[in-house]
Parts: sequence; structure tokens; C-alpha cells
Amino acid sequence: MSPGRSRKHTHRGNSVRISGAVKAMNTARRRLSEGIPPAEAPQFRRWVTQVVDQIETICRANRIRPEQLLPPTYRAYLYLRSIDLQNLPPPQEDVSAPAAPVRIRNLVALTRWLQEQLQEIAAAPQEQRPQLRQSALRSVQETWRQVENKLQAAGAGLEALPAPSRRACQWLRCLSQPAHFDRHISALQQVQQAAGRILAAARKPRGVQFQAEFAHIPSLYRVTTRGRTVKLTASEAYTGAPPQVLEDLARAALLGRDRSTGERLKAYSESAAFQQALGALEGEPVSGGRGSTYDLQQVFARVNAEYFDGKMPAPRLVWNSTITHRKLGHYQFSSDTVLISITLDTPQTPEYVIDYVMYHELLHKALGVQVVNGRRYAHTPAFRRAERRFRYYNEAQEYLQNLGQSLS
Repeated sequence: MSPGRSRKHTHRGNSVRISGAVKAMNTARRRLSEGIPPAEAPQFRRWVTQVVDQIETICRANRIRPEQLLPPTYRAYLYLRSIDLQNLPPPQEDVSAPAAPVRIRNLVALTRWLQEQLQEIAAAPQEQRPQLRQSALRSVQETWRQVENKLQAAGAGLEALPAPSRRACQWLRCLSQPAHFDRHISALQQVQQAAGRILAAARKPRGVQFQAEFAHIPSLYRVTTRGRTVKLTASEAYTGAPPQVLEDLARAALLGRDRSTGERLKAYSESAAFQQALGALEGEPVSGGRGSTYDLQQVFARVNAEYFDGKMPAPRLVWNSTITHRKLGHYQFSSDTVLISITLDTPQTPEYVIDYVMYHELLHKALGVQVVNGRRYAHTPAFRRAERRFRYYNEAQEYLQNLGQSLS
């Protein structure tokens, strides 16, 4: 949200949504987490002040109070207004010597070859898939082992690699897990099948070819067209998406992104499932989770001591990277990860609320799931009884209901 530039704002009932407010909050959050150099502090103060003034001016023009804004816009306003502009955090000093760059030859070319193998498996007849799967999975795992050995020999981590090679390695590491490998193939099949239905219904000219791949890319997805070939490259984090979202990817590639398709793709990209998948792909360290207001390590230690006698093994703790409009927390059993929405990482969030969200997700870790007639149930009666043992259960529930969001 740039000061001096008019922004769109839309009415929904008695509420107003201001385009750019959430983006401005995320920008401020990122800048504060990195630290503000003294020379840039005056400009940052002016920017935050002007954005807050713009939001309040729009409210006055629409004869509403800020609290009547739509919840995401209002939370962004509260966050920006709460920044202590007189005590901005300085950049953290990094006294370590920069690591020498490490290069692994032909890595990106190799991942392209693997993509072709994955597409071949997805398109193969059912009886041929097991053999093709076994061969391709073995290639992925062997390639990842070679990469690990080279990094260990150089005494370096993935951060020492150039960005394209680092993303390729993270993709290989994730794909080397059999469960994720199979999920990748299933997503490819679903996208290809959806594309076939869309082309048939749209009566596209004969000869249009559709290709799809999932990779670790810096964007959500991209579409390239060469002649009559349309190629979709989507983020690997979409491989766990429900069928409707995978169909939306194919539809956006072949027909262009209409409003409803775009909204569904964006909503899923903001979901806990997508953020957790992206986190697993990038491999956040277990020591992560430090937000601008709350440190998830400290929240976990507090909840663990009070409700689990300090005996709960620490899971991976991760803040997601965007404001979520639905779920506030998520526990992923396969990677032992607790993901918390940065919607709660503000001074306005009471400590008992962030503790309750952490407690709820840790209960999933402690109690697991119950399988009945092939269906998995996480919120069992035993889970609900345990949940009510939280000291401020009623207060936390009321706060979350007013916020209009839910837990996993």
C-alpha cells in the first residue's frame, strides 16, 4: 500500500476491504524481522504512519470505524498502528564468515530429466506403473544421496548453493520420501485428467497438448505456451491439494484465471496445509518459529510444562508466511510439525490465545487419530475433554469466535 497512490476499497455489507493493507502489514513484518538500518528508519517511520493515515482516511470517507473493516484489513491496521516507531529493531550482526559457494554440476538438468520420468509414470497404463515408479524413486533417492555426500564433503549446507540449485536439492530431498513421491504422481494424474475434461468441454482446436509438472519454484505457478503446447509448472506444495484445486490449476493454464478460480487458488495457498507443505519443502530448522511478537519455542515450553509435565518431545515449530483467513493452526503427523498462522503474531493477541492454539495442536500430536470404518477422526470425544482442561478455554474460544477463525 503505497502512500500517495489511491487504493481500491470495496464494500461488503457494512464492512470495507482496503486493497493493499494486508500486503503492507506483511512487508512491515518482514522488514522488522530483518531489522531496520538506522539510515532507513526515518523513511520506514514515514511509510508506516502514512499507511495508517490512509486507512483511517478511507474509514472516515465511508463513515465507518476501523473495527468495522473486514477482519484481515482490521488486523493489518491494528498491527501497523501497534509498531513502536521510536524503538525499531536494528539489523542483527552476522559475524560469521560467508560460506564459499558450492556448485553441483548438471543438477538442474538432472531434475528436468526426472520430471520427464514422473510425467511418464503418470501417463503410463496401470500395469506398468509399479516398475516405472520403483526405477524413478530409486534414481531420485540415489541422486539425493550423492548431493548429500558432496555437501558433507564440502562442509556446507543447502544455503551454500545458488538459488536454482538449492531449490532443486530441496525438491529432490522431498521427493526422495516414498509417500511424497506417490502424492506427486497422484497430483500429476489428477491435473492431466482435469485438463482432458476441460479441453473436451471447451472444444479447443485439435492438437492442443497439455503438459504439467510440480517443482520447487518461487511463484505459485506459471504457464508457458509454445506453438500448440501449454505447459503448467506449479509449486510442489500444491501436490497435496484437493481435486478441485488441482482442476483449478489446469483450468487457469488452459482457459485463463477467472475470478472464482483465482480466489480458490489463492485461498489454498494461504491455507495451513499449503504452508506446511512449503515449510517441509524448504526444511525450516526445528529451532525456528521466532515471530515479531511471539517465539513459538517459548510458547511450546510454557504449554509443555503446564499441560504435559514437560515430557512432550518438541515438534518442528513454524509460523506460516501469510495471513490466513480460515485456520489458525495445523499439526502435520508425517513431519511432526506444528504450524501457527502469523495472524496471531501481533501485540493484540493475548498470551492465553497463542498458548491455547499451541495446546490444541499438541493434543493432536499426543492423542493421534482414531480410524473408524476407514475414516480418520482427530477431534474425538477424548480430544474435546482434554481440550477443555486448558485453563482459559472459554476465554480463548470467545476470542477466536470473535476473530472469525478456527483451528485444525
